[in-house]
Amino acid sequence: MVAIKPAYLRKGMRRQRFAVFAIITDAPNGSVFLVQRRGGGQQWTLPGGKAKRGETLRDALQREVLEETGLIIEPIGLVAMIEWPVPRETRLCFHCRVLRAESLTWAHTEEIMASGYFSPSELPTSRSLALRILVDRRPDWPFARAIPFDVVG
Repeated sequence: MVAIKPAYLRKGMRRQRFAVFAIITDAPNGSVFLVQRRGGGQQWTLPGGKAKRGETLRDALQREVLEETGLIIEPIGLVAMIEWPVPRETRLCFHCRVLRAESLTWAHTEEIMASGYFSPSELPTSRSLALRILVDRRPDWPFARAIPFDVVG
């Protein structure tokens, strides 16, 4: 069980920020769902983004994925945590299952220009640093064993 509460540091120091990302897989085909962002070199990455102050990680993950993909998801477990010292940000990657699609004809947004499933052997070459770290350091990508995710009140 993983319980993570917002981290606030001493006065005068910048607070730690959290970003959450979804690893959505298509088990029969062994594919993973990626989005291509318009900014930042138009790299492919996992859907997700920053948690807002006071927002739970589960709510942030579900909100970000819905905004970017139109998918309603449920986190299954924590797969990876990547800490960036500058900016002070912790990125949490959760294995998720799709509960349903909000719309069958989801239109891409101002932030997302494309999306789709990719097999591990056919991942786009232009991908985010966090995604490259996950792929290179996890031999069982994208089906890495996850720590069960549960929010404790």
